[in-house]
Amino acid sequence: MTRKPLTPEQAVQRADQHDWLRKFVAGVPARPGDGYPPGVSVATAHSWASERMEEMFADPLSLLHDPMPAPQFEIFQKLMERSPINGLVTTVGDIPVCAIGALAHTVATVDTAYDYPFDIELPFVDEVRSVWGGGGGAGPHLAFASNAQFRGQEAFLDRYSHPIFDIVSGLVPPLAQKNDAQPAASADQWAQEHNVGDIRYDDPNASLKTLRGARMAELNVANWFEADRVSNADLRRLIREQGKTAVSVARLPPMNGPRRVGESDPRFFVVVENAAGRLAVLDLREREFFSMHFVSRLRPVD
Repeated sequence: MTRKPLTPEQAVQRADQHDWLRKFVAGVPARPGDGYPPGVSVATAHSWASERMEEMFADPLSLLHDPMPAPQFEIFQKLMERSPINGLVTTVGDIPVCAIGALAHTVATVDTAYDYPFDIELPFVDEVRSVWGGGGGAGPHLAFASNAQFRGQEAFLDRYSHPIFDIVSGLVPPLAQKNDAQPAASADQWAQEHNVGDIRYDDPNASLKTLRGARMAELNVANWFEADRVSNADLRRLIREQGKTAVSVARLPPMNGPRRVGESDPRFFVVVENAAGRLAVLDLREREFFSMHFVSRLRPVD
Protein backbone atom coordinates (compact mmCIF):
# COMPACT_ATOMS: atom_id res chain seq x y z
CA MET A 1 0.00 0.00 0.00
CA THR A 2 1.16 3.52 -0.69
CA ARG A 3 0.15 6.86 0.75
CA LYS A 4 0.47 10.39 -0.49
CA PRO A 5 3.21 12.25 1.37
CA LEU A 6 2.04 14.66 4.04
CA THR A 7 2.13 18.35 3.28
CA PRO A 8 4.35 20.43 5.58
CA GLU A 9 1.22 21.66 7.35
CA GLN A 10 -0.07 18.10 7.84
CA ALA A 11 3.31 16.96 9.18
CA VAL A 12 3.26 19.72 11.79
CA GLN A 13 -0.35 18.90 12.67
CA ARG A 14 0.43 15.20 13.10
CA ALA A 15 3.49 15.94 15.24
CA ASP A 16 1.45 18.20 17.48
CA GLN A 17 -1.28 15.57 17.88
CA HIS A 18 1.22 12.82 18.65
CA ASP A 19 2.98 15.04 21.18
CA TRP A 20 -0.31 15.81 22.89
CA LEU A 21 -1.04 12.10 23.24
CA ARG A 22 2.46 11.34 24.52
CA LYS A 23 2.15 13.98 27.23
CA PHE A 24 -1.38 12.91 28.08
CA VAL A 25 -0.49 9.24 28.57
CA ALA A 26 2.67 10.17 30.48
CA GLY A 27 0.45 11.97 32.98
CA VAL A 28 -1.76 8.95 33.68
CA PRO A 29 -0.60 7.35 36.95
CA ALA A 30 0.46 3.71 37.03
CA ARG A 31 -1.45 2.29 39.98
CA PRO A 32 -0.34 -0.84 41.85
CA GLY A 33 -3.81 -2.37 41.80
CA ASP A 34 -4.32 -2.19 38.03
CA GLY A 35 -3.89 -5.19 35.77
CA TYR A 36 -0.78 -5.24 33.60
CA PRO A 37 0.28 -7.37 30.62
CA PRO A 38 2.71 -10.24 31.30
CA GLY A 39 6.16 -8.92 32.10
CA VAL A 40 4.92 -5.38 32.78
CA SER A 41 5.02 -3.91 36.29
CA VAL A 42 4.16 -0.56 37.83
CA ALA A 43 7.79 0.47 37.42
CA THR A 44 7.86 -0.34 33.68
CA ALA A 45 4.26 0.55 32.84
CA HIS A 46 4.97 3.96 31.30
CA SER A 47 7.82 2.56 29.22
CA TRP A 48 5.45 -0.12 27.93
CA ALA A 49 2.76 2.50 27.21
CA SER A 50 5.25 4.65 25.30
CA GLU A 51 6.34 1.71 23.15
CA ARG A 52 2.74 0.79 22.35
CA MET A 53 1.97 4.36 21.28
CA GLU A 54 5.03 4.61 19.05
CA GLU A 55 3.97 1.36 17.36
CA MET A 56 0.56 2.91 16.65
CA PHE A 57 2.16 6.08 15.28
CA ALA A 58 4.43 4.07 12.96
CA ASP A 59 1.76 1.65 11.71
CA PRO A 60 0.56 2.89 8.29
CA LEU A 61 -2.82 1.24 8.91
CA SER A 62 -3.29 2.92 12.29
CA LEU A 63 -5.86 5.70 12.58
CA LEU A 64 -3.11 7.72 14.25
CA HIS A 65 -0.68 7.48 11.34
CA ASP A 66 -2.21 10.49 9.57
CA PRO A 67 -3.29 13.69 11.33
CA MET A 68 -6.95 13.93 12.30
CA PRO A 69 -8.97 16.91 11.11
CA ALA A 70 -9.08 19.51 13.90
CA PRO A 71 -12.77 18.92 14.82
CA GLN A 72 -12.18 15.17 15.08
CA PHE A 73 -9.05 15.62 17.17
CA GLU A 74 -11.02 17.78 19.59
CA ILE A 75 -13.51 14.91 19.93
CA PHE A 76 -10.62 12.48 20.35
CA GLN A 77 -9.17 14.57 23.20
CA LYS A 78 -12.50 14.68 25.03
CA LEU A 79 -12.98 10.95 24.66
CA MET A 80 -9.45 10.21 25.88
CA GLU A 81 -9.86 12.41 28.94
CA ARG A 82 -12.43 9.93 30.28
CA SER A 83 -10.07 6.94 30.10
CA PRO A 84 -7.56 7.49 32.95
CA ILE A 85 -10.14 6.65 35.60
CA ASN A 86 -9.73 3.02 34.53
CA GLY A 87 -5.93 3.00 34.72
CA LEU A 88 -2.94 3.32 32.41
CA VAL A 89 -3.34 0.01 30.54
CA THR A 90 -6.99 0.73 29.76
CA THR A 91 -6.08 4.26 28.66
CA VAL A 92 -3.62 2.86 26.11
CA GLY A 93 -6.19 0.30 24.97
CA ASP A 94 -8.76 3.07 24.53
CA ILE A 95 -6.59 5.02 22.08
CA PRO A 96 -7.68 3.23 18.86
CA VAL A 97 -11.28 3.02 20.11
CA CYS A 98 -11.39 6.75 20.79
CA ALA A 99 -9.74 7.42 17.43
CA ILE A 100 -12.35 5.50 15.47
CA GLY A 101 -15.11 7.01 17.60
CA ALA A 102 -13.80 10.52 16.95
CA LEU A 103 -13.62 9.93 13.21
CA ALA A 104 -17.18 8.57 13.21
CA HIS A 105 -18.62 11.82 14.61
CA THR A 106 -18.52 15.43 13.52
CA VAL A 107 -19.54 17.20 16.73
CA ALA A 108 -17.68 17.36 20.05
CA THR A 109 -20.78 16.89 22.19
CA VAL A 110 -20.66 13.08 22.06
CA ASP A 111 -20.38 11.46 25.47
CA THR A 112 -18.66 8.25 24.38
CA ALA A 113 -16.98 6.78 21.32
CA TYR A 114 -20.03 4.55 20.93
CA ASP A 115 -22.68 7.29 20.68
CA TYR A 116 -25.28 6.79 17.96
CA PRO A 117 -25.99 8.12 15.36
CA PHE A 118 -22.63 7.99 13.63
CA ASP A 119 -22.43 10.74 11.05
CA ILE A 120 -19.20 9.62 9.39
CA GLU A 121 -19.21 10.16 5.61
CA LEU A 122 -18.62 6.79 3.95
CA PRO A 123 -17.09 6.27 0.49
CA PHE A 124 -19.80 3.69 -0.27
CA VAL A 125 -23.52 3.22 0.32
CA ASP A 126 -24.02 1.88 3.83
CA GLU A 127 -24.71 2.98 7.39
CA VAL A 128 -22.61 2.68 10.53
CA ARG A 129 -24.71 1.08 13.25
CA SER A 130 -22.17 0.85 16.05
CA VAL A 131 -18.54 1.04 17.08
CA TRP A 132 -17.07 -1.95 18.87
CA GLY A 133 -13.97 -1.94 21.03
CA GLY A 134 -13.06 -5.39 19.85
CA GLY A 135 -12.03 -8.41 21.88
CA GLY A 136 -9.48 -11.17 21.62
CA GLY A 137 -7.18 -9.00 19.55
CA ALA A 138 -9.86 -8.00 17.04
CA GLY A 139 -9.28 -4.30 17.65
CA PRO A 140 -11.84 -1.51 17.31
CA HIS A 141 -14.06 -1.63 14.26
CA LEU A 142 -17.25 -0.25 12.75
CA ALA A 143 -20.36 -2.39 12.46
CA PHE A 144 -22.30 -1.74 9.25
CA ALA A 145 -25.97 -2.17 8.44
CA SER A 146 -25.11 -4.31 5.41
CA ASN A 147 -23.70 -7.19 7.45
CA ALA A 148 -26.19 -7.08 10.31
CA GLN A 149 -27.45 -10.63 9.73
CA PHE A 150 -23.97 -12.12 9.67
CA ARG A 151 -22.91 -10.11 12.71
CA GLY A 152 -26.00 -11.24 14.61
CA GLN A 153 -27.94 -9.55 17.36
CA GLU A 154 -26.26 -8.91 20.70
CA ALA A 155 -28.80 -8.91 23.48
CA PHE A 156 -29.21 -8.84 27.23
CA LEU A 157 -32.26 -10.69 28.51
CA ASP A 158 -33.13 -8.88 31.70
CA ARG A 159 -35.22 -10.35 34.48
CA TYR A 160 -37.40 -7.27 34.72
CA SER A 161 -37.52 -5.19 31.55
CA HIS A 162 -36.61 -7.45 28.60
CA PRO A 163 -37.07 -11.12 29.51
CA ILE A 164 -38.32 -12.18 26.04
CA PHE A 165 -36.41 -12.53 22.74
CA ASP A 166 -37.73 -13.22 19.24
CA ILE A 167 -35.14 -14.87 16.99
CA VAL A 168 -36.45 -12.96 13.96
CA SER A 169 -37.24 -9.49 15.33
CA GLY A 170 -34.95 -9.42 18.37
CA LEU A 171 -35.66 -8.13 21.87
CA VAL A 172 -39.33 -7.77 22.68
CA PRO A 173 -40.23 -4.46 24.38
CA PRO A 174 -41.10 -4.66 28.08
CA LEU A 175 -44.26 -6.68 27.52
CA ALA A 176 -46.40 -3.63 28.19
CA GLN A 177 -46.00 -4.80 31.76
CA LYS A 178 -48.07 -3.33 34.56
CA ASN A 179 -45.25 -3.94 37.04
CA ASP A 180 -41.57 -4.87 37.05
CA ALA A 181 -41.92 -8.47 38.15
CA GLN A 182 -44.35 -10.34 35.95
CA PRO A 183 -44.56 -13.99 36.97
CA ALA A 184 -43.33 -16.47 34.39
CA ALA A 185 -46.84 -17.61 33.54
CA SER A 186 -47.81 -14.05 32.63
CA ALA A 187 -44.81 -13.68 30.32
CA ASP A 188 -45.67 -16.94 28.57
CA GLN A 189 -49.30 -15.91 28.23
CA TRP A 190 -48.36 -12.45 26.94
CA ALA A 191 -46.08 -13.95 24.27
CA GLN A 192 -48.84 -16.31 23.15
CA GLU A 193 -51.47 -13.59 23.00
CA HIS A 194 -49.24 -11.18 21.05
CA ASN A 195 -47.76 -13.89 18.82
CA VAL A 196 -44.18 -12.78 19.44
CA GLY A 197 -41.14 -14.15 21.27
CA ASP A 198 -39.39 -17.52 21.10
CA ILE A 199 -37.30 -17.67 24.29
CA ARG A 200 -37.35 -16.09 27.71
CA TYR A 201 -34.83 -15.80 30.51
CA ASP A 202 -35.80 -17.30 33.86
CA ASP A 203 -33.28 -15.69 36.18
CA PRO A 204 -34.39 -17.23 39.51
CA ASN A 205 -33.92 -20.71 38.04
CA ALA A 206 -30.89 -19.83 35.87
CA SER A 207 -32.67 -21.17 32.83
CA LEU A 208 -33.39 -20.28 29.21
CA LYS A 209 -36.89 -21.41 28.21
CA THR A 210 -38.80 -21.56 24.95
CA LEU A 211 -42.11 -19.90 24.10
CA ARG A 212 -44.97 -20.58 21.68
CA GLY A 213 -43.89 -24.08 20.68
CA ALA A 214 -40.23 -23.30 20.00
CA ARG A 215 -37.61 -25.95 20.73
CA MET A 216 -33.90 -25.72 21.50
CA ALA A 217 -30.86 -27.96 21.82
CA GLU A 218 -27.28 -27.52 22.91
CA LEU A 219 -24.81 -27.34 20.02
CA ASN A 220 -21.49 -29.11 20.55
CA VAL A 221 -19.22 -26.48 19.01
CA ALA A 222 -16.41 -24.37 20.43
CA ASN A 223 -16.84 -21.16 18.41
CA TRP A 224 -18.72 -19.42 15.61
CA PHE A 225 -16.49 -20.94 12.94
CA GLU A 226 -17.65 -24.41 13.91
CA ALA A 227 -21.25 -23.29 14.43
CA ASP A 228 -21.45 -21.75 10.95
CA ARG A 229 -20.32 -25.02 9.38
CA VAL A 230 -23.33 -26.90 10.77
CA SER A 231 -26.02 -27.05 8.08
CA ASN A 232 -29.67 -26.18 8.65
CA ALA A 233 -30.55 -29.83 8.01
CA ASP A 234 -28.19 -30.99 10.76
CA LEU A 235 -29.54 -28.33 13.14
CA ARG A 236 -33.10 -29.55 12.53
CA ARG A 237 -31.99 -33.14 13.07
CA LEU A 238 -30.45 -32.11 16.40
CA ILE A 239 -33.70 -30.42 17.40
CA ARG A 240 -35.69 -33.54 16.52
CA GLU A 241 -33.39 -35.83 18.48
CA GLN A 242 -32.45 -33.66 21.46
CA GLY A 243 -34.85 -30.72 21.40
CA LYS A 244 -36.17 -29.45 24.72
CA THR A 245 -38.04 -26.50 26.15
CA ALA A 246 -35.44 -25.39 28.71
CA VAL A 247 -31.65 -25.24 29.03
CA SER A 248 -29.77 -24.46 32.23
CA VAL A 249 -27.48 -21.43 32.00
CA ALA A 250 -26.11 -21.77 35.54
CA ARG A 251 -22.60 -22.48 34.23
CA LEU A 252 -22.30 -19.17 32.41
CA PRO A 253 -19.60 -16.88 33.87
CA PRO A 254 -20.36 -13.54 35.51
CA MET A 255 -20.02 -10.37 33.44
CA ASN A 256 -17.28 -9.01 35.69
CA GLY A 257 -14.22 -10.42 37.40
CA PRO A 258 -11.55 -12.94 36.37
CA ARG A 259 -12.33 -14.85 33.20
CA ARG A 260 -11.11 -18.15 31.86
CA VAL A 261 -10.76 -18.38 28.09
CA GLY A 262 -10.19 -21.06 25.51
CA GLU A 263 -11.26 -24.63 26.16
CA SER A 264 -12.22 -23.88 29.75
CA ASP A 265 -14.47 -20.96 28.76
CA PRO A 266 -17.91 -21.92 30.14
CA ARG A 267 -19.92 -20.10 27.44
CA PHE A 268 -21.80 -22.41 25.10
CA PHE A 269 -24.02 -22.49 22.02
CA VAL A 270 -27.64 -23.52 21.50
CA VAL A 271 -29.84 -23.76 18.41
CA VAL A 272 -33.44 -22.57 18.55
CA GLU A 273 -36.20 -23.51 16.10
CA ASN A 274 -39.37 -21.47 16.42
CA ALA A 275 -42.91 -22.56 15.65
CA ALA A 276 -42.61 -21.21 12.09
CA GLY A 277 -39.52 -23.32 11.43
CA ARG A 278 -36.93 -20.51 11.50
CA LEU A 279 -33.57 -21.38 13.00
CA ALA A 280 -31.13 -19.30 15.02
CA VAL A 281 -27.85 -20.16 16.72
CA LEU A 282 -27.21 -18.48 20.07
CA ASP A 283 -23.82 -17.89 21.66
CA LEU A 284 -24.63 -17.76 25.39
CA ARG A 285 -21.90 -15.69 27.04
CA GLU A 286 -22.48 -14.34 30.57
CA ARG A 287 -25.06 -13.82 33.27
CA GLU A 288 -25.08 -11.46 36.23
CA PHE A 289 -27.17 -8.64 37.70
CA PHE A 290 -30.44 -10.48 36.82
CA SER A 291 -29.41 -10.44 33.16
CA MET A 292 -28.06 -12.86 30.56
CA HIS A 293 -25.81 -11.78 27.67
CA PHE A 294 -25.82 -13.60 24.32
CA VAL A 295 -25.44 -13.18 20.56
CA SER A 296 -28.05 -14.61 18.17
CA ARG A 297 -27.56 -15.29 14.47
CA LEU A 298 -30.70 -15.97 12.47
CA ARG A 299 -30.19 -18.58 9.77
CA PRO A 300 -31.40 -17.80 6.22
CA VAL A 301 -34.59 -19.48 5.11
CA ASP A 302 -33.92 -22.92 3.56
